[in-house]
Amino acid sequence: MWRPGQQAPPPPLLVDSTPSDFSYTPTFHPPSNTSKAPPPLPIKSHRRQILYTLEHNQVLIIVGETGSGKSTQIPQYLLSSGWCGNNHQVVITQPRRVAAVRLSDRVSHELGGRGNEVGYKLRFDDSTSASTKIKFVTDGVLVGEARMDPLLSDYSVVVVDEAHERNINQDILLGLLLKILPQRPTLRVIVCSATIDAESFLEFFTGGKEGKGRKGEEVKGEIISVDGRSHDVEIMYLQSPASNYITKAVETVLSIHANEGGGDILVFLPQASDIEEAVRMTVESLGKKSRLRPLPLYAALPENMIKQTLGEPGRGERRAIFSTSIAETSLTLPFVKFVVDSGTSKGPWFDCGRGVERLVVGQGSKSNAKQRAGRAGRVCRGKCYRLYTSETYEGMDDCAPPEILRTPLTSLVLTLKLLGVSNIAKFKMLTPPPIEALEEALEELYALGAINENCEIVEGVGDVMAEFPLDAKMGRTVIEGIKNGAAEEVIAVAAACQVNGIMVKPRSQQQGRDRDVVVGEMARGGGDHIVFARIMEGEDWRNGGWCKEKFVNQRAVRKADEIRGQLRRLCSRMIKGNRLSSAGTEEEGERLILQALAAGHVFNAARIGSDGRYRTMRGGTAVEVHPGSVFGRFGRFSEYIVYGNTEDGREGTVRICNVSGIDGNWLLREGGDKVYMKKGGVGGV
Repeated sequence: MWRPGQQAPPPPLLVDSTPSDFSYTPTFHPPSNTSKAPPPLPIKSHRRQILYTLEHNQVLIIVGETGSGKSTQIPQYLLSSGWCGNNHQVVITQPRRVAAVRLSDRVSHELGGRGNEVGYKLRFDDSTSASTKIKFVTDGVLVGEARMDPLLSDYSVVVVDEAHERNINQDILLGLLLKILPQRPTLRVIVCSATIDAESFLEFFTGGKEGKGRKGEEVKGEIISVDGRSHDVEIMYLQSPASNYITKAVETVLSIHANEGGGDILVFLPQASDIEEAVRMTVESLGKKSRLRPLPLYAALPENMIKQTLGEPGRGERRAIFSTSIAETSLTLPFVKFVVDSGTSKGPWFDCGRGVERLVVGQGSKSNAKQRAGRAGRVCRGKCYRLYTSETYEGMDDCAPPEILRTPLTSLVLTLKLLGVSNIAKFKMLTPPPIEALEEALEELYALGAINENCEIVEGVGDVMAEFPLDAKMGRTVIEGIKNGAAEEVIAVAAACQVNGIMVKPRSQQQGRDRDVVVGEMARGGGDHIVFARIMEGEDWRNGGWCKEKFVNQRAVRKADEIRGQLRRLCSRMIKGNRLSSAGTEEEGERLILQALAAGHVFNAARIGSDGRYRTMRGGTAVEVHPGSVFGRFGRFSEYIVYGNTEDGREGTVRICNVSGIDGNWLLREGGDKVYMKKGGVGGV
């Protein structure tokens, strides 16, 4: 799939006729229901079967398409049939925070909002109470709970929803449940998947035969298939590839609006920046009195904007919802009749050989395409416009590779070590992790001081890092901030790094010039982390006028401030209630922030080369500072830098984000000597 920006200028937008460069292919779904009242959810007819099977088996695999009702109805069936008795809860895991919150709200609403029976628990957000019976969490939260309660004894049923997504925390959780089930015969596990991979899940838990345990263990399981509630969907393919998927998506939306009947339009794009660009282009192409309202939908949006997008459209209004893959599953968008699928998705990809992780925009899978098309047939007949050819579709992979094969495994290794898994290679998982990636993770944890030469957790470092709801790099950074006397400053930076979009992007050339002036004044030669600290440490961000003047996203900073509060409480407990330290002067505070970052980012460090380009200290990969980075635009020259994350740039380049210049000697002192030379870096320090 071509990336935006590869050909310019884009062609003019077509708004006067139906898309003429699409060919039609029917996709057959169950016949449309012609009654005005919404039909019952398909899961309802399986209620008795589900509950009976759960009584006689520890594991139940449910295959059901999006819209079958499995995510909202199964928890209610379990509640009404007594599975929440004896002070037990039912817990339902979700891959995404937004889905956990929305499903919690939905189930609570359907139950009449009785007390606090339904709640959610996320990283940095917990709405549960002592009276909670049904609990929605992200996969990672439940894995974290297993560290404190290895048998998950608070729960009678664990529902692993959207298991086909196969993120790392899901795989860890499934491996843990496999070990727990023989020790807790009363525990039940329900695995819900929207794709036909039920046999692999059953094989994992029971050896593959329904009603049989693996190796004599009393673990039995069955599979139940539930049809989705869907209607006929016409699939339209491009006759020739699009040169720019953003432009083509907007062009298609405008054409649908001009020539098709009512119904919302759902557009799948890979990343937030694409979505914002598409919304802007759509707004500029519409008249002031247009009934079409373009809206963004992605995880980093403020909660009020997400609620607005998921609510009902205004009277006489049609919405074009530009979304990431977040709208593929779990979220309910009942008014969508048309889907525009770019055929792309964004996800992490780890190049173990070079030690570089990138967020890559690439081609989706057939499974993604089917899920997206199904969103058009939830309540009536619909259409799906695929912005690629039928030949491209036939060449797609059936499913995306599981996350364990394409991301760094540092968090996985640290989590399993703390769960008492001594030999990680022998820990049973659906997909075995690559040995090279495990070795890389062990080396990083050793360099960070989290484990010793015998791969054992170092008390006071590795165990503390795991307590933080942060990645290993930032967890080690916070520990160093506590040690060097700048806990408050480093916690502020760590909190800001958990939130996207602290700085507002300019929407015009004049805004860009104005933003350069104010951000340059805040940076004063420093990098991204120092600007984050200056914003967070002051109180000016509480003033909306100041935020607008300084191009600061007040909602994002408010969220970062909430995270800072939670990190403060965690740190206070770790230092036994002593007051968190703060540097004596601003200059000293900035130096200590950078030293802490060096301690936590020895694997995310780069040095300037003879060709004027930064190259990673491990592997010597050439990287470029993101054009939106404060350091790249206003930071003073530094031979050595550390960075927070990477993403795919144009023409295969690797862009680094959240960048700061540091003293190279700090890297050597903080563990860089253990790893740089081994990986053939650019000469160490």
